[in-house]
Amino acid sequence: MSQDVSYTTEEIANLLKISKLTVYDLIKKGELTAYRVGKQMRIDAADLEAYKQRAKGLSASEKKRATFE
Repeated sequence: MSQDVSYTTEEIANLLKISKLTVYDLIKKGELTAYRVGKQMRIDAADLEAYKQRAKGLSASEKKRATFE
């Protein structure tokens, strides 16, 4: 079996220093990919990294746009 790491919504909230409600909002908007295991939502480490990279990209492009305006 592979060593894939997954996190609960509470763990994601702690890692990103946001509320669990915000994590659920990100999942609902489709910005963070999650799946259910029983009653728990789980997020794979790879999906967390992908979200962080997209968020960094958006921040950089927003800053660049503000610089040119």
